[in-house]
Amino acid sequence: MQCNIGKTDKTIRIIVGILIILWGFFDKNWWGLIGLIPLLTGIVSWCPVYSLLGIKTCEHKSGSAEDTLPSEAGNHQDQTEREAGEQSQSSQGESDAGDSEQSQTDADYNSEPEKTE
Repeated sequence: MQCNIGKTDKTIRIIVGILIILWGFFDKNWWGLIGLIPLLTGIVSWCPVYSLLGIKTCEHKSGSAEDTLPSEAGNHQDQTEREAGEQSQSSQGESDAGDSEQSQTDADYNSEPEKTE
């Protein structure tokens, strides 16, 4: 489980969870147990609903696409693809001699293994 709840979100969840539990305790109502959900998700900094929706409110340390909100992920992916394209263009001139060798390696890799009985 990776962190998908930031500091502010975590603080709000813990406070709301404690308030709901206290309300249930003083009102002698079992509905106060629902407060365990925001309390526990705040404590462990992980929310299963956020995971399903691809939302992360925690701080971004690595800057990878998986650490971003869905709206930002596309922008990061486009940038990564552009950088990869530029890198392959610059190295293409250096490896023209090895193209036939690479094709042979690809063919060997894609062929089925021999069956031994």
